[in-house]
Amino acid sequence: MKKVVLIGIIIFAIFLMLFIGLAGVKIGNFELPSIKQLADKNYQIDAKIAETNKLTTDYYLGKDSELNSESKKMAEAKEEFMKLTANTSEKEIVNAMTEKTYQIDFLYTQLGTHATEAGVYTEFTEVTGDYEGVTDINFVVEGTYVGITNFIEAIENDSKLNYRIKNFKMVSKEEDGSVLKATFTVKNVKITY
Repeated sequence: MKKVVLIGIIIFAIFLMLFIGLAGVKIGNFELPSIKQLADKNYQIDAKIAETNKLTTDYYLGKDSELNSESKKMAEAKEEFMKLTANTSEKEIVNAMTEKTYQIDFLYTQLGTHATEAGVYTEFTEVTGDYEGVTDINFVVEGTYVGITNFIEAIENDSKLNYRIKNFKMVSKEEDGSVLKATFTVKNVKITY
């Protein structure tokens, strides 16, 4: 009798495994996929591996080649620039790197107008520039975030000033963040008095 029960249990277990293998079982979060589902997932994984290999060999190698080509062009442009500047005097280089020449009164008027329109307090100080005959202008601007950004946008977009801002930093002046303080520099400006 024990043999018959044991054989029955074994036959039932075999049929249960065959059923699970053919149909799969899902109970809540627990899932035993069927053989067909496992084969489908294996096919999907193989397809993704093939796609990844294709990207690695085709796309990325192409981009690497493109990057090397651009890098070579950049090196050639640098070499050409160095050849051009080798016979150039420092004064010519300074003139090429400096902005327009500005009257000090004109600067005060333009910057003051932009500050008033943006609703910010601003002050600027002149410091020695990178070369003889040019000045760097260090700005301190206090106001709201919107006011400061409006002021910066106004002076950068002002065709009469033609400023490019460098070393921009902004910090909160008040604990609640309502008043901010921004500092930045405009380099190599010629100013006449």
